[in-house]
Amino acid sequence: MSALIQYEVSLEVMADFRQFVLVEPDGLASLSPLIAAQPTQDIAFSGDGGVVFFCSHELAEPHVVFQQWSAEPSRQDDWMKAYTGDFRTSVRDVTLGCLTGAPSDITVRLPAVGAFGISVYWKTGSTGAGDTAREDWLIQVWPNRPGRMAGAV
Repeated sequence: MSALIQYEVSLEVMADFRQFVLVEPDGLASLSPLIAAQPTQDIAFSGDGGVVFFCSHELAEPHVVFQQWSAEPSRQDDWMKAYTGDFRTSVRDVTLGCLTGAPSDITVRLPAVGAFGISVYWKTGSTGAGDTAREDWLIQVWPNRPGRMAGAV
C-alpha cells in the first residue's frame, strides 16, 4: 500500500524558548515527561503526549508544513537535519504551536487516538528582520505501531 497525503497545512509558528510543540490540549502537563527526559535529539523529541521541536536560532521564525499521511512516507533527503520517532496521544485534537500558547497556534485533528510515527525535517532559511532567522520545517505524521526507535536519521 502506498502512502498518500490526507491533510496538509502551512503556517508560521511562534517559537518560545527556541521551542514549539505538537501536543495534547493539556499542554505542558502532557509534555512534562518529555521535557524531564532532557532529550539529546537535535531538532525534535517525541513520546507520550506529543512532540517538542527545537529551533536552532535564538530568534527563530519557524515556517512549518505539517502533513498527515495514510502510511509512512518516503524519506526526504534534501534537508539539513532529520528526526524520526513515535508519539502517542489519548485525544484526536492536538495543538501545533507555541510552547506557551500564541494566536498562531492551530488545532490539528488526527485520524484516531493512539500511536503515530513522525518524521521531522529542518533547514535554515533566509535571515529575517533584525536578528531573526527563518527556519523551514516539514513535519510528517502517520498512524503507527508503538515501539519504534526514535532518533536522528
